[in-house]
Amino acid sequence: MGLSFRVVMVTMIRAVLFDFIGTTVKETDPEIINKCFEKAFIDNNLSVDISLFKKDRGKDKKIIIENILKQQQLPLSIASSIYASFKINIAVSIHNFCENDGAKEIFSYLRNKDIKTGLGTGLDREVFDKIYHYLKWNNLHFDYIGIASEIGRSRPYPDMILDMMNKIGISSGTNGFLKVGDTVADIQEGKNAKVLTAVILSGTQNKNDLLKEKPDFVLTSLVDIKKNY
Repeated sequence: MGLSFRVVMVTMIRAVLFDFIGTTVKETDPEIINKCFEKAFIDNNLSVDISLFKKDRGKDKKIIIENILKQQQLPLSIASSIYASFKINIAVSIHNFCENDGAKEIFSYLRNKDIKTGLGTGLDREVFDKIYHYLKWNNLHFDYIGIASEIGRSRPYPDMILDMMNKIGISSGTNGFLKVGDTVADIQEGKNAKVLTAVILSGTQNKNDLLKEKPDFVLTSLVDIKKNY
């Protein structure tokens, strides 16, 4: 797999869209996002199995909440209150987020190769900005930042990838684009956009569930991209 990745990177890749949380950013407590969801429901006098959050990781956070409410046959009218609690819990827990190993190194490496880099997230702008500024990434250069809720549909729909392609001038349906993420939704997003996909085993979802989606490449760290290019 390493050799094939090297061939693709050398000859084709013109742009990479990285997922944010779990891919370029890791949690010192790997369950912190799920715990923030769980506490948001508790804050609203509801109890929900934390496993329900795990399977939907990578999707728009408001949609995750709404999906769980539907499953539990609870009124969607309380989704906004739960999401407001979720954002408060993230802010309180922001010290749990840190740069994933090799993130800045690989961003710089790709830029030096004239490969466009982007970040995509299922967080809303307010939450994304808080974590982004906490990490002091303001001085980094990204060719694209995608907020799913601002663009349209969230993963596994391909809207963020197609939006990045449009804004940086790459044709859709090209193998010159690579999506890197840590969830089933990330892989499905890439496949729905008909681009190459790489999954990094740094998130919270089960490895076997990720491999069932048949990503083009499997990474144990972000620097694997550099090693094979």
